[in-house]
Amino acid sequence: MPPTPYVNPAILTVCAFVLSIAGDPSPAQAGTSGWDDPPYYVHRENPDMNAAMAKAQRTYRDFLKVFFSPTASQHDFLVKVPFKHGNRTEYLWISDLNLATNPASGTILDKPITPGLTYLQHVTFDQSDVVDWRYIVNGCIRGDFTSRVILKEMTPEERAAATKDMYGRFCD
Repeated sequence: MPPTPYVNPAILTVCAFVLSIAGDPSPAQAGTSGWDDPPYYVHRENPDMNAAMAKAQRTYRDFLKVFFSPTASQHDFLVKVPFKHGNRTEYLWISDLNLATNPASGTILDKPITPGLTYLQHVTFDQSDVVDWRYIVNGCIRGDFTSRVILKEMTPEERAAATKDMYGRFCD
């Protein structure tokens, strides 16, 4: 299994998001996520986000091939999985991955708003629930399809702030 990655929190604050059934709730209703940044809300019928998740699921086997046989330049492996609470689903990045079993396991890398979950909590999840994946290779982010959608929907100012200290860059 690959070693525990160092992951720069700046990239993750962009990536935690919550899907809601209706319109976007206010941050006061939602609490905080990531490193004290508000979560990014996405309607569950957002076609771009649904396409990003579908692409990540279609290519998950490619991610697993790299995960189980990484080169020296491939590191910081993460998956994003859903956690449900009532009519909301929070999607969180998971690190310290054990993907050799099902259920798989890892450590929550965001600060969740879902009751009963905490930052750095060890969790198990079914690999069929993975909706995104990412790793770094030679400074380039591979995968991370959901973050690309979120970044695209931000204003230029929000995008600049969110990516200022990003570890890696999207190269494809």
